[in-house]
Amino acid sequence: MKMSKKIASRFSLFFFLCAMALLSTQCKKEVIVTPPVVVAPVANFTTSAQTINVGESITFTDASTGTVTTRKWQITGGSPNISSDAVVSATFNTEGTYDVQLTVSNASGSSTKSSSITVKKPVVVVPPVANFAASATVITAGESITFTDNSTGSVVSRNWDIPGGSPSSSSAQSVVSQFNTAGTYSVKLTVANTAGSTLKTLVVTVNAPSSVMFLHTSTAANIASNWTTIDNPATNNNPNAVLIVTPNWGTTGPYHNKSIGVWYNNGKWTIFNQDISAMAAGVKFNVLVKNPSDKAFVAKAASISGHIAFLNHPSLNGNPNAKFLVTQNFGAAGPYNKNPIGIYYDGTRWSVYNQNFAAMPANVQFNVCIDDKIFVVTATTPSSNFYVFSNSATDSKPNALVFSTQYWTGVYNANEIGVWYTGTRWAIFNQSLAAMPANAKFMVLSDQ
Repeated sequence: MKMSKKIASRFSLFFFLCAMALLSTQCKKEVIVTPPVVVAPVANFTTSAQTINVGESITFTDASTGTVTTRKWQITGGSPNISSDAVVSATFNTEGTYDVQLTVSNASGSSTKSSSITVKKPVVVVPPVANFAASATVITAGESITFTDNSTGSVVSRNWDIPGGSPSSSSAQSVVSQFNTAGTYSVKLTVANTAGSTLKTLVVTVNAPSSVMFLHTSTAANIASNWTTIDNPATNNNPNAVLIVTPNWGTTGPYHNKSIGVWYNNGKWTIFNQDISAMAAGVKFNVLVKNPSDKAFVAKAASISGHIAFLNHPSLNGNPNAKFLVTQNFGAAGPYNKNPIGIYYDGTRWSVYNQNFAAMPANVQFNVCIDDKIFVVTATTPSSNFYVFSNSATDSKPNALVFSTQYWTGVYNANEIGVWYTGTRWAIFNQSLAAMPANAKFMVLSDQ
């Protein structure tokens, strides 16, 4: 039997589709899906601080690795003391050391991290209490004092204020300061911290050396009118100093035929001309400075008779063998006494007299210096206006500082005097160039 073309075509399509279906079934492969592996997280955390004061807070931050499905903070001593947050801030109100734990977990397990927290009592800061010690509170000009900070409490900064000293300021705990000028000084220490500051003051007294000698020269810079101002640590700011002054001719002069005195003016001593004439430049003066004592003092005239001013002092009264020098002291209001002076003993008391017999002014006063080293020079054989004397304290000592006061035992010398080194020995001379009278006497002192 013969099929039609149409039927044959349909059979062909059917068999083709069946073959393709069979082929597709044979080529199909199986696909296997493996689920992900989940591991336990590793606990870790950070803290904003490890040590705090009572009442302060710490922030804890979860820094764990891995998948965290649950977390639990255990914060001993803190408020809150438990939490499940990733970041938690806890306040600690009690002093102590506390453990903080973080436990993190997931389906595969858990882990825990611990850390220790220290809570301290807060430190109450108060200002330090300033205090210091001084190695001495009374010294002589030129000496030093050690100041040591003994303050109590917390000292963050310190400041020394040391007027008159060198150095005059410091921030060191201990400072050594030298004082070169006599006076009274208030030394201050200020100590401070964040709570405030306190101050301690200590008074230091600096005395002039008991005896200082130096050469002063008048210059244009230190002359004003009839006086020359002395600038020396032993005399500056030392109104109670007792000064003895003798003109020194030096090697070139000049002569200074003037009665002189000393005067304290605005913190410094001056040497002035009693006749108020202008002070010349280049005049040299030997200056002796003593602290007040029973052997160095200002003597006011106890009484006056004509050209004589009688002295009244326990160290001189009834002491015919006293050896002393004098220099006129203007004081606060004078008077001037423009006359050459000397000293003499009348049998019961000492006096200062004007060599030219001019009347001694009322209220006159004199600086007096008593010294056992003073010796008496008698001009036995003067040469012209001078007399060269010999003494172991002055011979062959051109740099000696020599002082002299005329001493009457019967011979007047109505001239201002000075001292001069001749090349081998010292001499006393009349500033006026008038002849030195034979047997004139002088009290003499040397620094040698």
